[in-house]
Amino acid sequence: MLLAYPPIRFPHPALTLTHFLHAEPSLPQIAQEILGCPVTRRIVDRRGRVLLEVGSLIDYETIERAEREGFLDAVIEAAYR
Repeated sequence: MLLAYPPIRFPHPALTLTHFLHAEPSLPQIAQEILGCPVTRRIVDRRGRVLLEVGSLIDYETIERAEREGFLDAVIEAAYR
């Protein structure tokens, strides 16, 4: 017996299943792993503004800002895992 399924609808006609299967995550894998982790030291941006205090939890906003301003590596190194 052959079953007929409705076609899969994608948000945009130019997108295919391949786009979804091979899409890059919005954050690097390591950044996703440190979400919610506390930091072991104070993180300060280039202007001297405090991004995270010791014990603060890493959230999406923090990672996006760190990535945008170029100090994501410092946040990753300071994460307590």
